[in-house]
Amino acid sequence: MNIYDDYIKYIEENNYLLNLLENNVPTIYVLFEDVLAVLNYIVEEYQKGSQLDDDLKDFFDAGYGYLTSVMTDLKMIFEDYFKSDVILLTKYGNLITYFFYIEDLKCHLDAEELLTKSKQKIIDDIQQEIETILVNKLEPSEDLTDKYEMKISKITSSKDNYHPIYTIFALIREELNLF
Repeated sequence: MNIYDDYIKYIEENNYLLNLLENNVPTIYVLFEDVLAVLNYIVEEYQKGSQLDDDLKDFFDAGYGYLTSVMTDLKMIFEDYFKSDVILLTKYGNLITYFFYIEDLKCHLDAEELLTKSKQKIIDDIQQEIETILVNKLEPSEDLTDKYEMKISKITSSKDNYHPIYTIFALIREELNLF
């Protein structure tokens, strides 16, 4: 089985959760929408026998890796923390999306060799606080993500040129005219 067939099987196995997100929790589905559009396009091109250039192959590898990583963590949150309760998933959708946003930021800082121990501690503390809220189903304050953003802005620079993977895939989707 090649990576494209593996992707098709993965989507089939996770179709329920992806459909649930698309139809009920758009605040989380935004993490996947453009990634899925690009990956599906690449798979369709592969199935047609089209020659995939290196850029498309790289997009596929990055997108599929991102998809499986985020889906694994999201399934744990949904199934283990929330016992598959869609109402809870919806209630905490913005916080869950923020959790994945800062995880992506941490990976970016690490890849760019900008992740110091102090930066990692701040990000890890935020993630731990979010996880505590999710596990215990606590009521987050209305300004919680604003509080987190203040902390994040202190450890990042506009020169970091960080863009979350899902926004990069929105640009790729636009470039491929997949609307």
